[in-house]
Amino acid sequence: MMITIIITTIFYSCASCAINSDAINTDTINSEEETQVSYGYNKAQTITPSQARAKMAENPDAIILDVRTQDEFDQGHIPGAILLPDYSVETYASYVLPDTDALILVYCRSGRRSLNTANLLVSMGYTNVYDFGGILDWPYESE
Repeated sequence: MMITIIITTIFYSCASCAINSDAINTDTINSEEETQVSYGYNKAQTITPSQARAKMAENPDAIILDVRTQDEFDQGHIPGAILLPDYSVETYASYVLPDTDALILVYCRSGRRSLNTANLLVSMGYTNVYDFGGILDWPYESE
């Protein structure tokens, strides 16, 4: 918890980053509601909460990335999630997420920030990024 507070304090002192949502194209690629989202030529996968939960079960080393604020995180989050607010990703991803090939499952409150962040991570060279929307749609356990 102390590390989260320290990292968040550092994050708040940084300028926020923005993504041009006009550059995002979405195409459905299967009936399971998995979609491919492109940011320029890079692509992040969008999956359902049930698909995300299955990936978590299959890969216990998966990184569950919460891109909300510290206050939102403190109100409740998915067990095992790490906090990296969306406005700090560009600056701190290389420190918090050093393995660009790691399985990263991204969520926020409603899905907007997670989609933008997933696309940003892919454009930064991360190769295994999935957006599963917002915690509002997460029907499973939280803490």
